[in-house]
Amino acid sequence: MRIGRIRGTQLMIHNGFIGIMVCFSLVGLLPKAAVVFGCILLHELAHVLVAVGYGLRVSEIEILPIGGVARIQGLMDTSPAVEKRIALAGPLVNFGLAGAAWVIGRYTEANWQSYAFFLQTNLALGFFNLLPALPLDGGRIYRAGLTSLVGYRQATEQAANTGRITAICLAAAGCWSIYYGVINLTLFFLAVFLYLAATRERGMASYICMRHLTKKKAELFDRGVLITAQFTAVGTTPLRDIVRWFEPQKYHTVYVVEEDCRLMGLLTETEILAGIMAHGVDAPVGRLVKKENH
Repeated sequence: MRIGRIRGTQLMIHNGFIGIMVCFSLVGLLPKAAVVFGCILLHELAHVLVAVGYGLRVSEIEILPIGGVARIQGLMDTSPAVEKRIALAGPLVNFGLAGAAWVIGRYTEANWQSYAFFLQTNLALGFFNLLPALPLDGGRIYRAGLTSLVGYRQATEQAANTGRITAICLAAAGCWSIYYGVINLTLFFLAVFLYLAATRERGMASYICMRHLTKKKAELFDRGVLITAQFTAVGTTPLRDIVRWFEPQKYHTVYVVEEDCRLMGLLTETEILAGIMAHGVDAPVGRLVKKENH
């Protein structure tokens, strides 16, 4: 549901979050629900401010049952370091707000109880979002760190798998609490939404990777220069396993060798993409070199 705009950014609330707010209001906890909403909104606005600082455009902010998401256009075209800073901004704001609440409650005459829930909410949001599981901020930080080691696609898959494992652990914790006579529906809500979101991120990894590959040639001619990454692959290696190592911000060249390590040829990223389009992701990379030589 759309509720307004903030400097050109559409603000939306997921129906699931509205349902949670209704449940809170029915049991007389609407003020606490409003605090949670405010903390999530400030968390997402922190992402927006840092993204805008890097020249990116934020199309919308959506408040979800498990937190929120700022949809940032062009985020995947930035370096992993920029993605890491944008992701880290949200939890840092929550920790800052929690620290401010502690200072006010500790060193002023204000009623500590009035700040306790605000402090606890921000600490919970901060630590939960730092879990290394997509689509959480910690998952994006984890992916950014892995990208230079294993490539964007594989990094996304690993972070998304961690997200699904985290969701299963949350569901198990919910079942464990029921066993001991405590019903915590929040854990089940978090588990379901986190699992579905992580599965979606994993499924989108291949599409996003291919989208970047198709744009890279135009980007090379537009900029004139791109940082190059070089790999060596045996001719029998499927193209899908080579693309897994590609990074969004680099242009890749691949040395193809025989099983006795003799050089078969050199392929550019553009040639590998053309090979995928023509022969499929399961085709061996050596097939492209042999075709080129003939």
